[in-house]
Formats: sequence, C-alpha cells, structure tokens
Amino acid sequence: MDPGRTDFTLRNTPKVVGGLTEACAERTEGGYGIVCDQLVRVATLSWAPLTKLEAREAAMWPRPP
Repeated sequence: MDPGRTDFTLRNTPKVVGGLTEACAERTEGGYGIVCDQLVRVATLSWAPLTKLEAREAAMWPRPP
C-alpha cells in the first residue's frame, strides 16, 4: 500500500499469496481472503517477490498504447 493514498486500501489492494507447503498456502489464502478482494496465488515462495517487482515495474513504466 502507498501511505497517504485513500483510493487503495487493504481490501482492494491485490495480495500475492503462497506457502512453503500446499496446506500453508491454503491457510494464507483463507486468512487474506477474509479481508482482501483479490488474491494472486503463486506456486512457490520464490515467485512471490518476483510478481511484486513485475507489478511495480508495470506501474512505473506503462506500456505504450
């Protein structure tokens, strides 16, 4: 989340979720699913930071029309 912005909240900011095991991923998804509208499930823990970098990169450098 971006401090000071009111248009993005915990509920409407997508969350990348995963876990060390399938059971861990399901629990994480269940917990965040209560308070977040959009979850993005990753297959392994190593993918989570990469997806966040990709999202930040896309926001900083929009694709031309």
